Amino acid sequence: MKKFYFLICFFFLFCFFGFAQQSPLPLVSKPTDNPSFYYNPTEGDDFRATRIIEARIGSDGDWYCLVEFEALSIKNRYPGTVTVGPYLVPGGGIYIRPSLSILNSWYKAVTGASNYAYNPSTENISNIFQYKTYARYLPTQKEGAFMWLKANYVSPTEIGLVNNPGNYSIPSAPANKFNIIYTIGVTVKLNKLENRYWYMQRGGDIGFGAPFDEVSVDLKITRPI
Repeated sequence: MKKFYFLICFFFLFCFFGFAQQSPLPLVSKPTDNPSFYYNPTEGDDFRATRIIEARIGSDGDWYCLVEFEALSIKNRYPGTVTVGPYLVPGGGIYIRPSLSILNSWYKAVTGASNYAYNPSTENISNIFQYKTYARYLPTQKEGAFMWLKANYVSPTEIGLVNNPGNYSIPSAPANKFNIIYTIGVTVKLNKLENRYWYMQRGGDIGFGAPFDEVSVDLKITRPI
């Protein structure tokens, strides 16, 4: 029995240190400043990783992919007449963690005045790290959520985050599944036009380490020469 408890404690410590070393971003608690709802595809929610924009090597020597996340469909959670939205709030903040994490902490990947837009021609290598996000892709001026994720697949011709990467998997790379909390906004007309915001969480834990409905990134891109 003592051996069993020792193994459980070791497992928790192993997960904690492995989780804590994945990104230089701070670990924070789940946000509470706005209402929170769970992602529900049967109600019309559709949030996913839609494409890899580019791949680059970070300052640690590992490959990273700049992944675009989009809220393709969102159910309104507020009463009243909707005049704008619902929409994914650019720069509203994204909270993320590996889907197998057992901690109640998240990496808070947010954008600010100094890193709101991603410009591939001027981006410094020191800014390329796990969960680093931007709210605008400068070449197209598109707003949304663009995030660096560490690749788990690097072949002679391709790079990406994929299921069952096989012969070209990176042993120390993370999985391709994540839990994400993202910010949604809407403008409704009640007594006057009002902007309302809420959080949507996709993925989570039921019981002991049982993830569900996480975001699966299954994308590849041609490897840069």
